[in-house]
Amino acid sequence: MVTKPPTINVLVTGFGPFPDGKGGHHTVNASHEITFLLPSTLEPHTPSNPSSAHITLLNPTAGRYSYLRTEYAYIRWYLSDLHASSCTEVTLYVHLGMAAGWSHVAVERAAFRQGFSSAWSDGGSRYYTRPDDVGQTVDDVGACPWEKCPVGLAPDVDVDGVVEDARAVLSARGVFEGQRGKGMEIVPHEEAGSYCCGYTFYESLAHRYSKGLKRNVLFVHVPGETDRASLERARDAVLAVIVAAVQKLV
Repeated sequence: MVTKPPTINVLVTGFGPFPDGKGGHHTVNASHEITFLLPSTLEPHTPSNPSSAHITLLNPTAGRYSYLRTEYAYIRWYLSDLHASSCTEVTLYVHLGMAAGWSHVAVERAAFRQGFSSAWSDGGSRYYTRPDDVGQTVDDVGACPWEKCPVGLAPDVDVDGVVEDARAVLSARGVFEGQRGKGMEIVPHEEAGSYCCGYTFYESLAHRYSKGLKRNVLFVHVPGETDRASLERARDAVLAVIVAAVQKLV
């Protein structure tokens, strides 16, 4: 008797334009561009997906103007609606963000709650007080709804283990396709930051934590280059991260 492989739903989001913090504006966000290049499925036992799971990629922000807006108020509303409508159907949430100047894909280990400040980010300023794409900060959104959640949240996934396995997936695919050593570097990173990326990661994790659900959420930073070749390399690394995470969750 042939056993049908399990179907795993993975939901991916990407951001839209955002201010660079120096008076300029990133009108194209690599994280959103990558969502256009994602397949709808990853068949099992293939170079892209050596696992036994049939992975379906849910891609709600892939429309030209459907990106996750870099606005604190919008992000809070969007994630509330997203988790309310998908919490029983999605095995893994993956939020993509852009890190201009980076040359690697980074899987984030943690995020921090509204009101947090640190000595290592933005000169000690409170997180999420850098103006968003409409000039607002988290203070304009209202009171924090997550006071009963820990100040810092991390996913219920071994991020370092995911990175290690993702590297192996990407390397094996490169060998199969005759592209040995050409895959993008994948690294773990301490936290998702003090802007909309960290805010999104924390809010998404908090929705799961507050309901007593598995924190099956990852945040992945991709480089800012938006030429086709760079986007495809980043996409392949993201897919490797997804496959590696799914293997640890199921």
